[in-house]
Amino acid sequence: TDPLGSMMCHSGTFRGMTRMARELAERCCSGRLVLTHEGGYSEAYAPFCGLAVIEELSGATSAVFDSLEDEYRGLGQQELQPHQQEAIAAALR
Repeated sequence: TDPLGSMMCHSGTFRGMTRMARELAERCCSGRLVLTHEGGYSEAYAPFCGLAVIEELSGATSAVFDSLEDEYRGLGQQELQPHQQEAIAAALR
């Protein structure tokens, strides 16, 4: 989660964003995709998010269990707002 920006992202969020970015790259630029990793606020939790990205890109599933994902999902403010949904839909067109 991002305590300063209130983004409330967890490993499932990163998995979903990776899926959307890959789908967009496949449709718009022959599947080319560049990703970077900046570290994040939590040295203990960032590896779970990075692993989710790698798993989504590779199609592999590891035996690593994110024991905090359910807690982060329950924090609220997780649903996209209508203007956010519209921006995503427009980008995917």
